[in-house]
This record gives sequence, C-alpha cells and structure tokens, in this order.
Amino acid sequence: VEFSGPFQAVGDDKQEKNMGPPAFVALVSLAERSAGVGRSRSCRARAADEKSYSRVGYSLIQFLLGLQLESRVGTGTEWSPELTKLTYSLAFGCKRIHRLLDMAALRDEQFVLTRANSIMKSSLWRHNRLAVISSQQEYKALMVGENLAEEFVCVFNPLDCYDGVKAGIPSATTFGVYRRNLSCLASNFESKINEEEISCLQTTLQPGSSLLLAGYCTYSSATVLTLCVGSKVHIFNLDDEIGEFVLTRENVRVPDKGYTYTFEESLMPTWSDNLQQHILKLREQEGPFGESYESRFIGSFVADAHRILLHGGVLGVPGDIFDCPKGSKLLVYECSPLAYIFKCAGGDSTDGHGSVLDTIPSTLKQVSPIFLGSKQNVQELVAALNG
Repeated sequence: VEFSGPFQAVGDDKQEKNMGPPAFVALVSLAERSAGVGRSRSCRARAADEKSYSRVGYSLIQFLLGLQLESRVGTGTEWSPELTKLTYSLAFGCKRIHRLLDMAALRDEQFVLTRANSIMKSSLWRHNRLAVISSQQEYKALMVGENLAEEFVCVFNPLDCYDGVKAGIPSATTFGVYRRNLSCLASNFESKINEEEISCLQTTLQPGSSLLLAGYCTYSSATVLTLCVGSKVHIFNLDDEIGEFVLTRENVRVPDKGYTYTFEESLMPTWSDNLQQHILKLREQEGPFGESYESRFIGSFVADAHRILLHGGVLGVPGDIFDCPKGSKLLVYECSPLAYIFKCAGGDSTDGHGSVLDTIPSTLKQVSPIFLGSKQNVQELVAALNG
C-alpha cells in the first residue's frame, strides 16, 4: 500500500485524518513506551535525567519522542507532537526517494526529478498542521491546509544534483520548516497573483534565522539524514533491514578550523580578484603541524557541504562577476537550510557581505552567493573578500 504520508493512506476516506497506517501507529506506541511518554511525572523526570547518555542507535521516531519527553518535563528544547509528525513525514519522503533512486539509472532524469517532487509533496500534503508547502520545482507556494491558520510552513528542494545520479554522484533532498508568519509584504506581486497566492508567498518569504528545523538527506553509498533540531545537529543512517533511520552521530560540531577548501576552481577567472588571491594563498599555506590545505570538490553542493560539516574547512559557491554576480544557489531552498545547520553545529556562513541567515528573500527564486564551513575559515575568507 502506498501512503501519501505516515498519517494518511491515499484514497482511504474512512481513515481519520490524524491517524496513520497500523504499522506506524504500532511503531509510535512502542517508541512512546521506550521513550517514557505516558509515565508518571517522576518517571518522566528520571528519564529526562538520562538525556546526557548517548542515544546513538535510537531509531528516528524514538529520538523524536525523546525530544517530546524532554520538552514536557522542561529539561530540553520546546518540541511538540506536531513537529515530531512533520519531521517523520519528511523522513518518510526521503525513504521513498531512496527507493526511487535505486533504479534511477534506467529512467529519464526529468522523470526522476518530477517523481521525487511528487513524493515529497504527497508525504507532506495531508499533515494536519501544515499551512503551506513550497518546492524548488514549483512556480508558487501551495496552500495545503484548509486555510492559512495552520501552524507550519515547509520549503524543500526534492533532489539536488539529480543530473549526476546516473554517474553515481551523490544527490540530496534539502528542507526547512518555519512557523506561519504573515508579517512580510508582497506588494510587488499584488497585481499579478490572487489573494491566496499572496498569502502563501507572504508566509514563505522568511529569513533563515526564523527556521524551526532544517535538514538534508544525501543519497550515495549510504542514505544519510542530517537534522538540526533544538539547535543541535544529529545524523541518522537508513538501515535497509528495518526500513528506519538510526542515529549514528549525536550533537555534531564543525571543527573550529579545517584544512580543506571546496570551490569549483575551473570557474576561478569569473571570481572577484580578492577571492582569487585568497584561494591561491590557501594552496600555499600550511597548518600548525605542517598540514597543507587540500582541495576537495565533488560537484554536488549538499554532499560537499556534508564533508565540510564533518571534517571542517570552507565551501564556497561565489557569484560569477560576468554572468550571475548575485550568485546561483537559491536562498529559500538551499542557502538558508544549510546555513542554519552549520550555525547549529558551531560553524558559520556568509554571502560575502553579511550572514545568509539574516537575508529576507523577496522572491521564492532569489539566488545568493554562499560560503560556509568552520568559523575560523569563514572569518578568514570574509576578511579577504573585504580587504
């Protein structure tokens, strides 16, 4: 049976909106018991005291319900059951895309991209607290709730680097979740779109600093889900035997300084002079123990960012001073979620002038340069750009 999300079966009108397939309900029930949900307050408090212990090996649903427990007893970040459902819906979509890519080599690239977009939309569509979803592959944000009074807004890029799938290059899904916010203006569009579209656009155009959670899922030799929840970054690997994401790295931190730089150096003639000089200096510098800077470039933006997240260094996608001086990465769907994850992990990000997270997008397709990585590396790069 194919489900549009973990809480509603496609075509099953008799099933209650807030319920899910029996297997999922059983899974939640089991995880709730193991996480302590439903115990007396004293038992829940004791369970919360155990949060300092490693949770590596927890399934994703156990981990999320543990966050709920910590939130209930006031020992952790604020985390609601609705956020647990929404995060699991996103992970459910990533698992379906993982299956899609298993046979992607036999299919047309555009079909794979279109199908991945449909999978993410259907996984989120029936979430009962979701007001708006916005996909990089769509021209406009879509209202999915009965009205815009619902609580959350979700933006996503269903499949980054999809054109490299047949060559075995890692691809990825990125996403971010905001609270509904109608305070921004869309006056520039009022004569071109209807009232519903204006409201959807208003609630979607938020700076990255307003994100509630962000994440990405990379598809390669392993399918890896990286989540920033509660201002901490955690990494889950998909275990095909049980069909669940399992926590493998907890509270990930970017090294303060790294000796890897990731730029597409074939485009160096199109960069600013200050950036060119900085990269040339990195080639010649050595670390305190004689380490030399290494250039590593996969060509998949999220996969390159994931390596920098784990090992440190700096990743950059600068603007082309000739063709696209404003950059090439989409602010809403790519730059903001990645910048938020790096901030939560102790790293930094910039567009060359200021923080990526402080930029308020004016359109869904607004592009931006982006540099992110270890805090010291990014600070050195900013100093070089403004020098």
